[in-house]
This record gives sequence, structure tokens and C-alpha cells, in this order.
Amino acid sequence: QIALHLEDRFDDAVIAKLAAARQITVNALSQFCYKPSSVNGLLLGFCAFTEEEMAAALTVLKDIFHQVEQ
Repeated sequence: QIALHLEDRFDDAVIAKLAAARQITVNALSQFCYKPSSVNGLLLGFCAFTEEEMAAALTVLKDIFHQVEQ
């Protein structure tokens, strides 16, 4: 698994929800916090996927980041 820390302008829970709507499973790091925290990032787990599947998933995540930025 890979932890991807996000800039403050992105909300990890929003990114995770949008990814799930596009069949990409990522976990918001903030969901693992016991109390409110400034933790903001995604937990990515790509070990069960081929290189092509990972590339496709990352393209979807890139599109989501662009969508949220606008």
C-alpha cells in the first residue's frame, strides 16, 4: 500500500467518494483518525492489479483531481 498525502485544497473523503463512484477503491486517511486531525491523504493499494490496471486507475484519479480543482 502507498500513502498519498494531499494538499489542503483537496478533501480526502471527497476524493475517495468520487473515486468509488468510478469503481476505484481508495481509502481516505482521515477516516483512520480517532479524533479530528489534519491528516489528509489517500491510502492506495495496487498490489493485486496489473500495470495496465494501475495506469488506468491513476488516470481516473487524475481526472478526479482535475474535476475537484475546478
